Amino acid sequence: MKLLATVCNGCGAPLEVPKGTRSVRCGYCNTHLRIEDRHTETMADDRADASTLEKIRQQNDLERLDREWMMQRQNFMVKGKDGEMSLPGKAHLFGTGFVVLFGLFWTVFAGAIFPPMALFGIIFVGFAIFQGIHVQKKLNDYTEAHRFYRRSRQQILQDLDVNDAPGINDYLKDLSK
Repeated sequence: MKLLATVCNGCGAPLEVPKGTRSVRCGYCNTHLRIEDRHTETMADDRADASTLEKIRQQNDLERLDREWMMQRQNFMVKGKDGEMSLPGKAHLFGTGFVVLFGLFWTVFAGAIFPPMALFGIIFVGFAIFQGIHVQKKLNDYTEAHRFYRRSRQQILQDLDVNDAPGINDYLKDLSK
C-alpha cells in the first residue's frame, strides 16, 4: 500500500495517508482534513511533462555545447608578443609577413657587409615562415570548428522553441554578448 506524505493544515504535524483516502483526522490536533491527491496524473499532464522534459533536455544540450566550445576554444589560442593568449587572426599573419620581410632585409644587408651574418637572417626567415604556417593552420582549424559550433548551436535553437522556454531569452542574450 502506497502512502502519501503530507502535513496537517492545523498544527503542521507530519501525516502519512494511504493513497486514495479522501479525508483524515489529525492525531495531534484532531482537525478534519480533506485530502486532494495531486499525484493523480492524466494523459494531458504526461504530455505536458514530456514536453517540459524535452525543453529542459534541449536547454541542457545548449549549455553543454557552449561549455564545450569555451574549453575547445582555448586549444586554438596563440601566444602574442607579450605572452598573452589570443585567437588567431589576420593580424597574426600580417605580423608574420612583416617578420619575413625584415629577415630578408637583414639577410641582404648583412650579406653585403659581412656574409656569415646573413646566415642568421636566413634562420630568422625560416623560423618566421614556420611560425606563419603554424598560425595559418590554427586559424583554419579555428574557423572550421567555430563554423561547426555555430551550426550545432543553431540546430539546437531551432529544436528549442525559445518562446515557450521561460527564462531562456535572457540566457541566450547573455551568451551572445
